Amino acid sequence: MAFVVAWLMNVLGAVPGVSSITNLTWYGVGQWQLNVFGFFGMAMFGAIYHIMPQVAGIEWPCIKSVRRHYWLAALGIILIVLPLAIGGIIQGFNWANPKISNVDVAKNALHFLRISTLGELLILVGNLMLLGNLIGLSVRYCKTHFVPVYKEVTTELNPAEAKR
Repeated sequence: MAFVVAWLMNVLGAVPGVSSITNLTWYGVGQWQLNVFGFFGMAMFGAIYHIMPQVAGIEWPCIKSVRRHYWLAALGIILIVLPLAIGGIIQGFNWANPKISNVDVAKNALHFLRISTLGELLILVGNLMLLGNLIGLSVRYCKTHFVPVYKEVTTELNPAEAKR
């Protein structure tokens, strides 16, 4: 869905009348963020959540955090893209108005940038949840695969330790 919306934003931004307003504004950054976070990032998160348990042979330690990560990332992407796209359009109209100074145009964009920063923070929290889940999965994998093998090997090398 994000790929289609980003593509439509790209097509819309290529229209000469629209391009004269959105060119070199936050609109392009919003479109790029939608491509990177919305399409590529979410596809990679889905791949990680699907592949890692199969490779490790064990389930995620906290299955609820998978769903939470998805919704935090989705909300974060929306809070990044919408303000940047809307702010970029407003910025383009303000730049077209010779009565508005460049400083005022920059000040008007701050509100949209603050909202998009909240979206980035939501994505950060979701990614930290993924990191926690990956660490938990790694710890569980080590406990189930490495610790028994280590105990077996050390018992064979030092039989006196096994009697204790």
